[in-house]
Amino acid sequence: DALPISVLPHVMVMLIPGQTLPLQLFRPQEVSMVRNVIQRDRTFAVLAYSNGREVDAQFGTTAEIYAYREEHEFGIDTVKLKAVGRQRFKVMEIRTQADGIKQAKMQIGRA
Repeated sequence: DALPISVLPHVMVMLIPGQTLPLQLFRPQEVSMVRNVIQRDRTFAVLAYSNGREVDAQFGTTAEIYAYREEHEFGIDTVKLKAVGRQRFKVMEIRTQADGIKQAKMQIGRA
């Protein structure tokens, strides 16, 4: 069965299980997404794109946040985090929520 997971947008990186991913986010929708992820299971998706288009992603890697800090600089909320790649997955479907955040339906272990 396909599981839903929040997709971190605008990240053009190939994340490998076990690899550390340091990020500094400032776009309001990304900051909001990370806050929601922190309250749930600390896990989000990093998609692997072949041509730079999220909608064409075939697979990705789950990333678990292990260090997280919010800052407020110059009137802008920023989030600094470190995540580690966990599991590869196959993308079954990608859809965009009303807030602009993408959700992927994934199958673990099939990528």
